[in-house]
Amino acid sequence: MADMPSPRAFFANLIGLVIVGLLGWWVLRSVLGSVFWLVRTAVLLVILAGLVWLFLAVRGSSDS
Repeated sequence: MADMPSPRAFFANLIGLVIVGLLGWWVLRSVLGSVFWLVRTAVLLVILAGLVWLFLAVRGSSDS
């Protein structure tokens, strides 16, 4: 039967897991935030290009 780890080793392991978890959460949020920022920028550029195209189409049409 395995010996029980000392409380000090248990808490060291627990603190290590918390540190790794926090670093992982920070990296995940950074990566996802960057991806969402790129997607949002692309969507805004498409909307802006569509509005410019619509403006030029309306401005260039001759109804008279």
